[in-house]
Amino acid sequence: MAIMLCSIAFTACNDNDEPSQEIVTEQTFLRCYAVVTDLQSGNQSVCTPVTIKLELDWTNAIGTAVISGLSLNGSAYPNLTLSDMKWTIASDKWSEILLAKPQAGLSTQTAVSISDLKMRWLDRMDFADYVGAYDPALEFTFVIDGRFKVCGSRAPMFLSGTTSTTNPQGETFFSSKTGYVFSFDAATQVANLNITKAAFADKMPALDIDFIKMPMAFEPDGSLVVRDYSLIPEIAGTPQPSYAISDVNIHLTPGKGGTIAFKCDFRGMITYQVEAKVDFDSYNLLLDQQ
Repeated sequence: MAIMLCSIAFTACNDNDEPSQEIVTEQTFLRCYAVVTDLQSGNQSVCTPVTIKLELDWTNAIGTAVISGLSLNGSAYPNLTLSDMKWTIASDKWSEILLAKPQAGLSTQTAVSISDLKMRWLDRMDFADYVGAYDPALEFTFVIDGRFKVCGSRAPMFLSGTTSTTNPQGETFFSSKTGYVFSFDAATQVANLNITKAAFADKMPALDIDFIKMPMAFEPDGSLVVRDYSLIPEIAGTPQPSYAISDVNIHLTPGKGGTIAFKCDFRGMITYQVEAKVDFDSYNLLLDQQ
């Protein structure tokens, strides 16, 4: 997680080498993915890596975006440049860019129509020390020429929330100390889930557990899904048959989060039902317990 996934630069524009009231920031989101759905044929493809470069005008509350790395119907697509978009920061600290009306937005002389664009991100600057890198949350969606719907986010996803573990007697243990990192290979559609500080019972020591090589799928809205999978988890690269995992079901939606559920069969004696309701906003729960 020590990879710098995006960068921020600050610039000020003026004519007299004096402080200017016009403030512009530049921000780049690297290692994004995009699910592209052909609304005519229903065909779906995944583009990665996608890069989004933003220029944010704080004075006029407008933004410009340059999106590269897309492909449509198997062919690389030129960079998209979209400008003069409304930019706001909500009370929940999520930034949002909206495209009020369709806009031509291609970096070549061939114009296309971009519509229904919405992009949201949460900087999570105070999360950087915990993760080891700047790790914002991101979601975006737009339509090209009224035909190709594009939805996506950044990868990997680092989420947190409340994890509940229920034993066979119906007793439930709750924890907010557990973090979840979901990564994947888009070409092979194989995913890994790295669980930090997992604890399934009150006196169980917190463990870092890895679910590796899980088959996964992409949904048209950019969601990442694992369905009904069983595996032997690993700790520090060593398989742990004493913690056999079954019925893994994961559904993660860009910008929102979702659920991570599975069963853990502890040494063939006790089966725990685990369910985590995770999002991108609850990371403060992890910071509070450092």
